[in-house]
Amino acid sequence: MPHFGISNYQFRNALDTAKTYRISAWLGFKQEWREGIGYDKPTPEEISVCRKLFEQLAQHPGLQLQISIDERLRGVENVKEFPRVARIPLYVGNVSKPEYQPQEAAVETSSGFEQAPPQPEPGKGFM
Repeated sequence: MPHFGISNYQFRNALDTAKTYRISAWLGFKQEWREGIGYDKPTPEEISVCRKLFEQLAQHPGLQLQISIDERLRGVENVKEFPRVARIPLYVGNVSKPEYQPQEAAVETSSGFEQAPPQPEPGKGFM
């Protein structure tokens, strides 16, 4: 049984089997899209949860997340009959890299609202 999944996905562009691709994944919570603004920013609590999960995953060398891509066929109800087109192992990033080190605490702005410290750019460090 898959731990994560999406049952209906369409690639933006055709993939070429003669090319090599870089594949990355991030932990995150589903964010709402707001017209003219973009996606909501994660809350400090959400960032903390993702950070803790990442640290737990990084404690187990060799742990991988395996992604399987199956072609969805019209008229076929049994998902086990979908042809497998790719199986991709993803590995946990290097937790000792500077971008994965704990960030400084949130600071209070002049408006009285807390502002979370800047977070590392998603996927930074995955080569």
